[in-house]
Amino acid sequence: TLLPKLDQYGYKITQYFATTYIENNPAEQYKVLAFAGAGHEIGSHSITHPFLTQVSDIQLETELRDSQQFLKDLTGQEIKHFATPYGDYDAWVISNIQKYYSSNRNTDAGYNKKESFDINNIRVQNMTRTTQASEVQSWIDQAQADNAWLVIVYHKIADNPDPYDTTPENF
Repeated sequence: TLLPKLDQYGYKITQYFATTYIENNPAEQYKVLAFAGAGHEIGSHSITHPFLTQVSDIQLETELRDSQQFLKDLTGQEIKHFATPYGDYDAWVISNIQKYYSSNRNTDAGYNKKESFDINNIRVQNMTRTTQASEVQSWIDQAQADNAWLVIVYHKIADNPDPYDTTPENF
């Protein structure tokens, strides 16, 4: 339901996928391929969506490497960007992400200014089911005033949203 709306307005987005949800699901793989085929960027969000600071070194390596490889094999695209599940990271997690990816997007609220930009700690504004249009406008106004890059995160678009999700109508 999202792709036609994005195409209508000419928007291109980056979608991050935890591969456990799509590996054995042809319908979900079809959706990923539809977005990739329409020119949207695909990024990794791990395999199993764990708290990365709480996994073993071996599992961390597997979560990063294998999710990237699966998405590359599926889409034919280089998978360059990662989003930490739950925004959970520390220096060790970041150093491992850097082995495989060009950037890391987390859930830390903020703006990305030229003088303080960190490619391994891309800050965002998080949409939730209670986010109001006036709040989004304030983010845009602030980003413009600061000449900053604004990244808006929609965790998921769903008819019955969890607290961190958004309805299709609010999108």
